[in-house]
Amino acid sequence: MNYFLLTSFICLTMVTAGCQAQSPATPTQPVVLEEKQGETTKTGVIIENNGQFLLQAAGAAPLGIDSYSVELKDYTGQTVTVTGQYSGDTLFVGQIE
Repeated sequence: MNYFLLTSFICLTMVTAGCQAQSPATPTQPVVLEEKQGETTKTGVIIENNGQFLLQAAGAAPLGIDSYSVELKDYTGQTVTVTGQYSGDTLFVGQIE
């Protein structure tokens, strides 16, 4: 009978130990994100894909672009040089040549 009680106690202890709150892990190294600051100039072809505009530069992945001051649709399919600033991964175009 004592063996049964001891076994039950060990099993119960193991189950409840797994349910205790654990302290959250703290990262050992801070995550560093690349900050994109200042004006950037890129050259490529403006393409439209499902209402979103991209700048396709030779040998590079398409870059998401947007603008509050330039009508990008007017330049779709043309090779242009754009100047703007990043907000996240999107280049907000202020000028097109």
